[in-house]
Amino acid sequence: MATWTRRDQEDTDKYTFSGKFLITENVKRTLPAIEIIGICYDIQRLVKEKGGINSIQVYNDEEGRTIHFIDQSNPLFIRNEKWGMEENLCILHYAHEY
Repeated sequence: MATWTRRDQEDTDKYTFSGKFLITENVKRTLPAIEIIGICYDIQRLVKEKGGINSIQVYNDEEGRTIHFIDQSNPLFIRNEKWGMEENLCILHYAHEY
């Protein structure tokens, strides 16, 4: 099992990662569910701790793999009536899938 470490990001934004968590097929196929859940829990803990974080969070493992977790909607978009919940997405993918 890999250990995923979050790289420090600037906390200039207030994204909450409160939308639907989507995971690419490649990530689902190659990572155990426990690793994916660990990353999701880490994001939720960090958002709660800081009151919002940068829209892109980057994780590396000891094998040199890189995963991005990207939130598509900031609080302003979420409150805007023109944006629907279907557009409030958080996507976990390998860096090379970006």
